Amino acid sequence: MGLQISVQQEQEGGEPSAQAGEKSLRTRAADVLIRLRSDISECRLLPGQRLHLEELSKKYGAGYSPIREALSRLAADGLVVLAEYKGYRVAPISREDWLDILVMRRELESRGLAMSMRAGQNGWVELVKRRLADLSKQEPPMRGDAMNPEWERCHYAFHRSLIEGCNSPWLLRFSDTLVEQSSRYLRLSLAGRFVRENRSHADEHAAIVAAIEEGDENLATALLCNHLARTSKMLLPASPQLFIETSGSDD
Repeated sequence: MGLQISVQQEQEGGEPSAQAGEKSLRTRAADVLIRLRSDISECRLLPGQRLHLEELSKKYGAGYSPIREALSRLAADGLVVLAEYKGYRVAPISREDWLDILVMRRELESRGLAMSMRAGQNGWVELVKRRLADLSKQEPPMRGDAMNPEWERCHYAFHRSLIEGCNSPWLLRFSDTLVEQSSRYLRLSLAGRFVRENRSHADEHAAIVAAIEEGDENLATALLCNHLARTSKMLLPASPQLFIETSGSDD
C-alpha cells in the first residue's frame, strides 16, 4: 500500500505546480519512512520510546505532514503504537510478544517452504542454493557486539528464498513483517550482551538445503522449524533482563 500524502502549497522563489508539490512531499515522506523504520528496526530508537513530532522533524529534516505519514505507516506495520492523549511511541517488547512472533514465523515459513517445494517452480532450488552460497561467503554473524550487516542481509535473503516459490504474496508479506519484528529482539539481546550463540548457522542452513534437494518436505520443514526454535531458546533465558533494561525513555 503506497503512501497517501496530501498536496500542500509551498513558496520557494515561486509557487510550484500541484504535481511538483505532491511529488516533493511523497519523496520526503518516503525518505522519512525509510530512515525512521531503520532507526526502529536497528534499535537506535528503543522500544517504548516516545516519538515527538518536533524532535523527529529536526532529526529527519522534514515537516510534520511527512512525519505523520511515516508514523501511520509504521503503526500499521506494528513498529509504532499510538496511545490516546499520549501520542506515538516505538512499539514495546515483551516475552509474550517474542514467543508469538517466533511461533508465527515457524508456522508461516514452514508452510511457505512446503508450498514452494510442492509448486516446484523452475529455478527455485537453484535460487536457494545461490543464496546459501552468498551467505557462506560472509564473515561470522557478529562483529564485536553488533551484527555483521552483510551477513544479516544475506541471511535474510537466504531465508526469504526458502519461501519465495510459495505463490502467495500475502504469506510473503506477513513473513517479512514478522522477520522485521524479530530482528529488534535479536539486536537488543546481542547489543546488551544478554545472550551469546553456541551454534553453527552454516550447518543448519546446509542441512535445510540438502533436504530440499532430496525432495524431503517433512525433513526440510522440520529442520527449518528447529532452526527457528533454537533462536527462541537462545534468547528466552535472558528475557527478563532484556525486557527490563530496554523499556525506553518515558520523556
